[in-house]
Amino acid sequence: MPSDIHKHDSDIFTITDLKEWKAPVIRHIIWDGVLDVGHKLQIFGDEGTWKSMLVTHMMGSVTAGHRWLGFKCSPANVLYIQGEMGMYSVRTRAMKYCEGTKRIYLAKPGDVPDELARCEARAFPPNAYTQVVQFFHLDEQAGVAALRRKLDTVIMESPDLPIVLILDPLYKMFHHDLTVAKEVNYFCENMDLILHDYNVKKDGVLRQMSMVFVHHARKAGVDDAGNRTSQGSEDSFGAKQL
Repeated sequence: MPSDIHKHDSDIFTITDLKEWKAPVIRHIIWDGVLDVGHKLQIFGDEGTWKSMLVTHMMGSVTAGHRWLGFKCSPANVLYIQGEMGMYSVRTRAMKYCEGTKRIYLAKPGDVPDELARCEARAFPPNAYTQVVQFFHLDEQAGVAALRRKLDTVIMESPDLPIVLILDPLYKMFHHDLTVAKEVNYFCENMDLILHDYNVKKDGVLRQMSMVFVHHARKAGVDDAGNRTSQGSEDSFGAKQL
């Protein structure tokens, strides 16, 4: 039985409460520790290294529950917010990916007319949602409120699955200076709060969510001779505290 203080405030645990507490079941989105519900994943790289196509493939794999880069995926809704490309480019890439997926699915011996409907659902997943934006400032409360409305809309449309939010690229989600630690902290705190709020019960419904950030690598360092130097994992720090 929970203690009196734990009944009054569920965030406070006595030793007995800790002893009786059971960890919730971890729901995997991309298995083997890549991305679980309530977690964040960052993908970074130089310009032109196909980061956006990689997350397009992630969106297709996660929404359908198929493997991504060899990792098992559990079905989830995906809200992909693209802030760098225009609608024409986003649509062109999406259709190329979907049509390619369809051809791969149908590339098997014999006729498969009975699988055409299944193929369409696999290649054009109905729970993959995309928005193209030019200004979406998630380091400010107006942007955060707008994001919450979009997440709620997706959840109402498909409430039975968790949701993966993809922000691509990260710098387009900032109004303030991405290289100033104090200003980046506003963004980090806002994202942590959203992640918390969308992984607790509301009106008796447990909403589950994960985040994926697509981030440019930092500017390359060079030695005295002008040769590019490898900075290892520090290349991911295109902004303070990220």
